[in-house]
Amino acid sequence: MQYGCKFRHSKGAERERKRFYKFMLFEDVDSAVLRLLECFLESAPQLILQLYIMATHGTETDAILLSVQVAAVVSSLISLSWSQVSYHKALRYSRDDKHNMKYPGMAVMFLWQICMIAPRVLAIALFASQFKVFTFVFVGVHWILMTYWLHVQKTHFCSGKACEELLFNLVLAMIYIFCYINLKEGHTRYRYLIYYSLLYFENGALIVTWYLTTNAMDAWYRLPSLVGVLGSSVVGICVMLVYYKCLHPAKTIKWCIPITRENCLGSDIDYSITNSDTSAQETEHNFELQRLQNSASQA
Repeated sequence: MQYGCKFRHSKGAERERKRFYKFMLFEDVDSAVLRLLECFLESAPQLILQLYIMATHGTETDAILLSVQVAAVVSSLISLSWSQVSYHKALRYSRDDKHNMKYPGMAVMFLWQICMIAPRVLAIALFASQFKVFTFVFVGVHWILMTYWLHVQKTHFCSGKACEELLFNLVLAMIYIFCYINLKEGHTRYRYLIYYSLLYFENGALIVTWYLTTNAMDAWYRLPSLVGVLGSSVVGICVMLVYYKCLHPAKTIKWCIPITRENCLGSDIDYSITNSDTSAQETEHNFELQRLQNSASQA
């Protein structure tokens, strides 16, 4: 907001106004990343807990309280899905070499994300209602696998500081418990294939195990949950294909590419949050110092 106001009220040169606008976009990306972390590190576990309570203690019989429960679940799913869309939108706006997302593409991406996140949280919550301790074991193993995968991709978010990079990967791996976010340049199809294949296998194993062993054999949601978890992920994949085929900002997506290490793990190009080695505040300070020096030399 600070840089947006400076851009709007700046009476300086066009180059200076563009610089403030760029700062605003960088800060918007940082805010989008923070919203993404807040959603998947706080809201997603709370959503699983809420679904777990509903599965173990039953839903409210009062219509108003039941409406509140359903509204809370739906709003959490919308928040989680939109945080992904918001992150991709802000990231593309901050990159001069990327095309911006259009509203139809954002709507389809939102549908794609909600079709992938909803079955994931439902499968974990229902499995937890039957196997409490083993749920933590499953989540822990998946988290370790995702941390290793991020390490293999050689992300560069912390300027070469190995300990900080490892810590950042540990945090990002928690998001990978629920969904995939792209952190490297290059083609993403094989990374999506690897992640979504693992995700579908895990979701299927969780929901089928719960379906066969649950104490609530006569529960009305038993069969719909099984069909919903297995079917929603397939719908999500189909929606993703529609997005990349028809609504991706690049418009030049190739379906067939060679299977190489770069295409599977991403290139070594730094895909940092702001695409800048210095923060917006530091860059602004350097720019202001240069402008004052130029003014002094002209005087």
